[in-house]
Amino acid sequence: VYTCVMIDSLLVNQSTCSVVCHLLCLSFFLLLFRFGPQNSQFAMAVRLTQKQCQTGQFDVSVEPQVVREALSDGKIYKGDKIIAATPLKVSNGQLHAEYRLLSITTQEMGYPILHLTDNNKDCIIFFTTLSPCLESCMNERGGHSIINDLDRAFRKREPNYMAFVFEKVWQPKWGGAKTNPPRQKVLYSFNTIHKKIPLYRCAKSKCYYCNEVNTGNCLEGYSG
Repeated sequence: VYTCVMIDSLLVNQSTCSVVCHLLCLSFFLLLFRFGPQNSQFAMAVRLTQKQCQTGQFDVSVEPQVVREALSDGKIYKGDKIIAATPLKVSNGQLHAEYRLLSITTQEMGYPILHLTDNNKDCIIFFTTLSPCLESCMNERGGHSIINDLDRAFRKREPNYMAFVFEKVWQPKWGGAKTNPPRQKVLYSFNTIHKKIPLYRCAKSKCYYCNEVNTGNCLEGYSG
């Protein structure tokens, strides 16, 4: 059982803070990084009870090594309380980690996220090391968009008990683009996510609520 020790400088508006944002704490993210591969992009969703989200004590019922071994083999890990994936190279490009968890990439796996969201009374935290990219994940016309998948997974859930969290802002130049899109386009993509599930950025022991009026810190480090 892990006990959540709150980050001292949790920079969210407490008057509008959902229950789940009180769980956005240092020990929780240290836990996530124990499960993910070192120095590599990954996405993970964790299912907790509402009480666990309120008290900050949680048990994920699996050892980190089990998850890491599945990810190192390019597999999607699907457990009772955790799902996780890394990007996967395919013949026509790459399936991003978030897409692999939110969409159908194999008939055997189905929609992995729905494995965790079958009980609307649970608390769900979706974490990705990089924010969803504009070129693919947030491109409504693209074949690997996650926009409809987010709606499918979270539209019936209580907003106070779910969160989408990223650590760093994805920059298209990292993927070979010559320039990064304007910041306004990134903000628009953040707002698209936020309309479906509360969006936060947690980095350097600080968490920020990425709503329409509080996005400056959520874009820190982006050169566009």
